[in-house]
Amino acid sequence: MKETKTILVADDEQEIRSLIRVYLEKDGYVVVEAQDGEEALRKLNKEIDLMVLDIMMPHIDGIEVLRKVRQENNIPIIILSAKSSDCDKILGLDLGADDFMVKPFNPLELVARVSANIRRFYQFGCELQEEQNITVKDVTLNIQECVLVLDTERVPLTSVEYKILKLLMSQPGRVFTKQQIYEAGWDQLYAIDDNSIMVCIQGDSKQLERVFSNIYANALKHNKEGDSVCTEIELNHGIVVYIRDTGVRIPENIEKHIFEPFVIGDSSRKNNGSGLGLSIASKIMELHHGKIMLEQKEDSQYSKSFVICFPFTRK
Repeated sequence: MKETKTILVADDEQEIRSLIRVYLEKDGYVVVEAQDGEEALRKLNKEIDLMVLDIMMPHIDGIEVLRKVRQENNIPIIILSAKSSDCDKILGLDLGADDFMVKPFNPLELVARVSANIRRFYQFGCELQEEQNITVKDVTLNIQECVLVLDTERVPLTSVEYKILKLLMSQPGRVFTKQQIYEAGWDQLYAIDDNSIMVCIQGDSKQLERVFSNIYANALKHNKEGDSVCTEIELNHGIVVYIRDTGVRIPENIEKHIFEPFVIGDSSRKNNGSGLGLSIASKIMELHHGKIMLEQKEDSQYSKSFVICFPFTRK
């Protein structure tokens, strides 16, 4: 399987093609453009790995292009259209499209969908072939047993360690971004832009300290004079820390989204910040096999509690 994937973007609007090109090329893809359906069919060849297809195009519309492509090609196709009715979506998907996005669209979401379709089709959809062990100098990664062999010493690996080592050893000398390493190790997409923060994969006490300081600082920041903040700790099969306060409750419509990026719990206050703090804290805990939850109970003396849970580590 070739390393760099080529995406055919078929849309009659130059600005949209240029925007998609910028974001896809930033993520490492090669982009081929087509301004109408006829050009899209001409440029579709064995080098194209996925197609982003507009519906309303001159000469041959996207629906007809989709029909023709599906007669002899099963590459992933994402429809990108201003038509947003359920009928249009059902028609496109029934004709063989793999995904459907409505204009106006978030280019970061489009890149994430492209990557998801590429991964699903080319990594999981193809027949699995027996892989060979990977050796770099005196280090060998045993593919079948998921262990690292240093000279004669065998080192057991976790699934994440195995995936990251496989990525690095399969292309020795290549420099990988944190995003590429994260996606390889955790099998999750991590779409970022200049205003987002990539959570460091390294697990250590400084990262956990960042979680507690963030939650506690938020509780203090968003409370008024006279409100109180307290901390409770429970030890059972793991460590559970409760950071409780008597301040303003988080609205119900925001509560279920509070750990998502750019969500602000109390929009009535000035200088709320970016809304990234809780999202980052949640991701750090996830990488440490823990979690953060928000509890708001009517019958409690505290208006809200952030509950931080993580298991004991064994040395």
